[in-house]
Amino acid sequence: MTTHPKTNFASFPTHSPIFLTTTHLVFATIATRIMANFTSLIEMGEINSSMSWHQWRTTIVPIGALFSASLCFNNVAYISLSVPFIQM
Repeated sequence: MTTHPKTNFASFPTHSPIFLTTTHLVFATIATRIMANFTSLIEMGEINSSMSWHQWRTTIVPIGALFSASLCFNNVAYISLSVPFIQM
């Protein structure tokens, strides 16, 4: 079901988009943890496995950096578009 964004923002106590993003991330975190603990849909593997700084730097940091860059570039592209083009 799709609703108009103005309807979504009007129902929240604040009109800040960061509130909507934070709500989404909190819900996704809680839902993932529930699925991992109470269903067999997600297999956690070894939970207490350790990760070295080198392994973390070479596997986690590039993904985070590229995701952040993607968000920045997408926002820049979105800002440069005209309103009629966005509403198309």
